[in-house]
Amino acid sequence: MPPCPPRLALLGLALGLALEVALGLSLATSVVSCGARTELQDPGTQWDYDGAVPDGVVRSDCPDSGATYVYALTNRNQLLSFHAPTHTFSKVAVLDCPAFGDTPNSMAIDRKGTAYVGFQNGNIYQVSTKTGACTPTSWTPLTGAFREFGMGIATDRGGPSETLYLASYEDALDGFEHLGSVRLSDLTFGDLGALPSSVHHAELTGTGDGRLYAFYRPNTPVEEDAHLAQIDKATGAILDDRKLAGVLQGTAWAVSFWGGDFFFFTAATRTQSIVTRLRPSDSTLIRVASYDEPIVGAGVSTCAPEN
Repeated sequence: MPPCPPRLALLGLALGLALEVALGLSLATSVVSCGARTELQDPGTQWDYDGAVPDGVVRSDCPDSGATYVYALTNRNQLLSFHAPTHTFSKVAVLDCPAFGDTPNSMAIDRKGTAYVGFQNGNIYQVSTKTGACTPTSWTPLTGAFREFGMGIATDRGGPSETLYLASYEDALDGFEHLGSVRLSDLTFGDLGALPSSVHHAELTGTGDGRLYAFYRPNTPVEEDAHLAQIDKATGAILDDRKLAGVLQGTAWAVSFWGGDFFFFTAATRTQSIVTRLRPSDSTLIRVASYDEPIVGAGVSTCAPEN
């Protein structure tokens, strides 16, 4: 949309239109959609993601991006691969993490395909996406707002370096859920501040071009349609937001990006997860798959294709 002209230009336009009427001239104008017309935009449907790969994105350390899988994790510790182009699941392994019967809560995948799995007791383990083998980390479980959290990894300015982001599932002392960051080299944690008050129980996914997205439910007494929002990685502010009509997080939820699309894993019951695909390029939102266990985490390497 071009910028609105100053008042003197509008006065000139008015005189020109009067001259057009008087003399039958055809005067082209370019003044459109100014003033109050901007209020007609729906902030819940703004979206500027086009799937393009911007300059500066590093791919030299990546394997064949087309062979990159989305990985998903069920509440029974079953690690799955999900082939995004064909919407098919395959079993990888059952995790052997020494979590003493605790339930996995979220998952993110780093650039090399290693999973970071969060458990409800606050622990984070590294997991091989080839074998399901678990490795303890130096992570110390947090208290307060970040006792449980959603997880996602995004590159730093296009890679190859990347950062793990956490979205708290509980309010901090200020009454808001928060966004945090974890440096992958030593798992150092930092609280980046409050997420908007509308954001509740966010799961995160990142991209190779450095974007971070939150799949969240509105903070309302009765569950409403979920949203997908691009999040400012420095402040937690919402940059773009889209309502996902008919998609409820339910009892278990996860999200992953792949090839310009977003995949939402949601469980309306405790026995099955539904996979819904959002394709921003044409705004389609359709169910593409299901799995007979609740999926509580999903992730993909930032080497995954952008479109």
